[in-house]
Amino acid sequence: MIVLGIDPGKDGYMVWLGDRFGQHVLNSVQTPMLSAASGGKREYYVAEMWQRLRWYIADLVVLEKQQAMPKSLHGRTQGTASSFSTGYGYGLWVGLITAMDIPLLIVHPRTWQKELHRDIPGDDPKARSIIAAGRLYPGVDLRATGRCTKPHTGKVDALLLAHYGLLHGTAKETP
Repeated sequence: MIVLGIDPGKDGYMVWLGDRFGQHVLNSVQTPMLSAASGGKREYYVAEMWQRLRWYIADLVVLEKQQAMPKSLHGRTQGTASSFSTGYGYGLWVGLITAMDIPLLIVHPRTWQKELHRDIPGDDPKARSIIAAGRLYPGVDLRATGRCTKPHTGKVDALLLAHYGLLHGTAKETP
């Protein structure tokens, strides 16, 4: 079984896991982006997203559910443009995966984190995810590139989403 975990944000990642010969990472790439000419804002590179979905035809795609965050944990609010961008990217992934007729499991962050963060102390979900990924996949480089000094949280989340898919292995939307 090949499972693709996707953290759908602009700084997101795609991670393919296979369990035919034990759980191992087949590949990982950042979400394909284009730099817009004016203002330097990045846009989703939809044609490349489609191509990357075809690299390894997954038996299951696990996509993290996205929603607008009117108020964050730290009291900051998410702006209208940011909310639109979050929903737009999420919708692109759902549309592309559905068009390719790949089974899709949409999972809320709290759902997969509750299971995979079990027995990891702390309040910071990103830090707990890094610890969980390191325990589950100690040989996997969690950095975006070899020049980076810290784990890439999008890569970490995509890896854990794929792992969650290997554990649950069926397509359904979870609340």
